[in-house]
Amino acid sequence: MKRETILSALRRLAHKLPHDKIGYSDIAAEAGVSWQTVRRHIGDKENIGPLLREMGDAPEADTGTRILLAAAELFGRKGYHHATLDEVAAAAGVSKSAIYWRFSSKNELLLELLSSQNRHLQADAARLAELAREPRQGLRKLMAETLDKEFADPDLIRLLMEFVGLSRDEDVQLRLRQLIASSHGHTATLFTQLAEQGVISRRHPPEVYAIWFEALLDGLLLAALVGPGAEHIEARFDAFADILWRGLTPALQE
Repeated sequence: MKRETILSALRRLAHKLPHDKIGYSDIAAEAGVSWQTVRRHIGDKENIGPLLREMGDAPEADTGTRILLAAAELFGRKGYHHATLDEVAAAAGVSKSAIYWRFSSKNELLLELLSSQNRHLQADAARLAELAREPRQGLRKLMAETLDKEFADPDLIRLLMEFVGLSRDEDVQLRLRQLIASSHGHTATLFTQLAEQGVISRRHPPEVYAIWFEALLDGLLLAALVGPGAEHIEARFDAFADILWRGLTPALQE
């Protein structure tokens, strides 16, 4: 029964999103199950595309998408510096020149991959309403949704850490800073609107809250990757949300 529910959710998502953008967390939210349940029934993320094609709900990916999917799989499995563009081309079923026609370098390919997967905390009306109505639970859900997406694709996070640690190219560093600034901007928009509604304190600028909030999430993600695992972190979301809320309230409450 759960598999049918998951496949039905996947079919619905195929009509809303590009199939290469559909992840475990998207399917989980649509089906009302955990991302771990989705992974148990679907298997590797690479199975999503073939499943959609079997159901007749997805076209063949275009060349650029095939290159990005192949790069994500190879970079994640072998590491950015050990995977070659020849291997990416072979996996994508294209020539190496087709890669260079779209991406000026291997660095540019990875940056585009990171851009396409970049975490954005969208300040939509539904999320704002939920946070305004039940701030602690809203914050918990916001944390859970964000980290679930990251936990579902840990190879991408390892890639980002590897790339940031080893790249000395100024253009690359500029692009990475732009990615981070974009993410902070979306989060700051959320906190700005919450402050205007009187839900959170105005003691500090929204940009400060955004940087602090994302640093907290990044730290939890790192702890999950190198520490006891995602389940250990997820089991403590309620406590984390409580601590976070006590630092954001207009007046500290017990």
